[in-house]
Amino acid sequence: MSMSRAGRACAAVVAGLLALTGCGGSEPISTGVGTPTTAAPVPTTATTAAAVAYAQSDVDGAILRLDDLNLSGFHPFTFPEPAGGMPPAGSADCHVKWLRQHEDQRDAATFNAAQSYAQNDDTGPFIIQTATVQPGAGAKDLIAAQRASYAGPCQTWKNTAGTTTYTATADTTLGSYGDETYGYRVTANAPGGLAVILVGVMIRKGSLLSTVEYAGSPTVSDTRARSIFGAAAELLPQH
Repeated sequence: MSMSRAGRACAAVVAGLLALTGCGGSEPISTGVGTPTTAAPVPTTATTAAAVAYAQSDVDGAILRLDDLNLSGFHPFTFPEPAGGMPPAGSADCHVKWLRQHEDQRDAATFNAAQSYAQNDDTGPFIIQTATVQPGAGAKDLIAAQRASYAGPCQTWKNTAGTTTYTATADTTLGSYGDETYGYRVTANAPGGLAVILVGVMIRKGSLLSTVEYAGSPTVSDTRARSIFGAAAELLPQH
C-alpha cells in the first residue's frame, strides 16, 4: 500500500530515530519471538565474577514476549541500520552515542539478548529491548554514563544532517524497578512539524541490565509504557 508524502517522511524520521537498536546489522540478535542469540561465554575471572552469577538463560528470560505484553497487533520487527551503516564505537558525539546505545551494551556484555516489536512498521508504536549481563560494575557504569550524558552534554543534539533536533531529559514518572532504574524521555523534532517520542528505562538487577524503550509518532501513551516496563521488570531473575 502506498504511503502519503507525510507518511513517508514520518517513517523516515522514525527509522532514523530508532536505528539506535542496531537491529538488522551485523550484531547477532533475536529476530523472532523466543529466539534470542546466545553470546559466547566469557571465562570467569576476578573482574567478571559478579557478572557470571547470571547466565545466558537469565537474559533470554528477561526478554519480553508478545504474551507478556498482552498487546494486540504487535509483531517482531527489525530496524534498518542508519544510512551509511552503524558508526564506530568510542565517539563523544551525542548522535553517535544515541545510535549506538543498544549495540554498545551488547558489545560490552558477557551475555546478551535483544528483541524489537512494532504495531505499525512505519509509525509504530515500537518496543525495543536489550538485556545484558555486564562484567564487574558495568551495569552501574552504563546507567551512570547515560544519566550524566542526558543531564550534561547530550540534553540537546542534532542528527548528522542537522535537520532533526533531539531533546533528552530524565523522567522519574516511568516507574522504579529492580535494584536501580533510570528513566528518560527523548523527543525528535524533524522538518515539517513531525515528532517522534521515545520513553525508556534502564533497569538493573545486580549485573543484569535490561534497557526497554517505547516509541512512536506523534506521541506515546505513558500508561502503556509503564505497563510494558513493569512487565519487563517482572521477568528479571529473582536471585
